[in-house]
This record gives sequence, C-alpha cells and structure tokens, in this order.
Amino acid sequence: MRGLKSPRGLAPPSPMQFETILVRSQDPTALITLNRPDKLNAMSMVLKEELIRALHELDANETTRVVVITGAGQKAFTAGADIHEFHGRTPMEQWRMYEHGTLYDAVDRMSKPILAMINGYCFGGGLELAMASQCPRRPPREVRDSRVHSTSPRPGAPVRTDPLRPRDGLRRQGGGRPGLSRKTRRQVDGPLRSRPRI
Repeated sequence: MRGLKSPRGLAPPSPMQFETILVRSQDPTALITLNRPDKLNAMSMVLKEELIRALHELDANETTRVVVITGAGQKAFTAGADIHEFHGRTPMEQWRMYEHGTLYDAVDRMSKPILAMINGYCFGGGLELAMASQCPRRPPREVRDSRVHSTSPRPGAPVRTDPLRPRDGLRRQGGGRPGLSRKTRRQVDGPLRSRPRI
C-alpha cells in the first residue's frame, strides 16, 4: 500500500500520557506515534520504555484490535537508536543499553496485529522495529500486511558501521518465526546511499 495517510477520526491522546510517544485510540485501532521529530524520532531509552508500556497496555485493552506505529513528521519513521546516549560508554555498556527493555520481546508477545506505517528514514533499530511488526497466525480479514509505507521510504541497516550486532529484529524476521511479509514474499525496499549524516 502506498500513500497511506494517518487514520482519520482518531480521538485525542488517551489517558496513557508519555514524554516521547503519543497514543491515540479510535476503537478498534490504536495509533502510536514516535514523537521526537527534532531527533528524527531516534529511539532513546525513555522512548523504548514508553513504547513497551504502551504495547502492554494496548494488548490488554479488549476494545483494541490493531496497533499502528508511525513517526512524527514527514522526515522519518525513526532513525534508530539514539547513539548520543552511547557516548562515553564501553561497548558492553552500549550493548546492554541496546538490549534494554526487550522491546522486540514486547512486540513478539503481542496477541494483536502491529502495523508499521513507515514514513521517510527508517534506519537501524527503526528498521528492526518495522521488520518485527507482525500479525498473529489468524489476523483480522482487513489486515493484509504488517508494513505499509509512504511513496518514498528510506530503509537501511548500517551493518558494517554499527558494532551493535546481531540485529535482533532482523534476526527474528529471518529466523524460525518469519513474519507475514516473508510468507507472502512481500518486502519493503529503497535506494541505498552513503551519506555522512542525515
């Protein structure tokens, strides 16, 4: 699906109030927006913790049937991990921060479909989050795929330049529990360019 716009008619932010994400709900759909547009929605420790909590609460909400995750603004779904938080830390400390909160475990355990609505840059941990988004074995009829994107998605995984390996979301997508896109041979791709910074 191309040119997808944010769901209309969504209610104001729910009682779940967060610092780095927005949660809006119009039953049966819940929309989670990664809300750090000035940082290209980079996933800080706080953002990951809040995202995990929102997923847990929405999974427990009986009236929510589908969860959509997107990024604020037009530039990025998310640029991935907030590497500024890694400065001055050892590689082991960086790895522990990267694994902190088991975000992909929270996504894996969801009993409801999670759709990644990709807009613009989708790098590193952001690509992992999009790849980890999934449908249960028997998704609602209206859910066709777990990743939808704008007309100009820019996905990328800096495997050679980022020492935080292996990529958990990508490993799960390619491992023993493939997502719906692999089962249907659907995938999201985009041009790759080498740039010093976004």
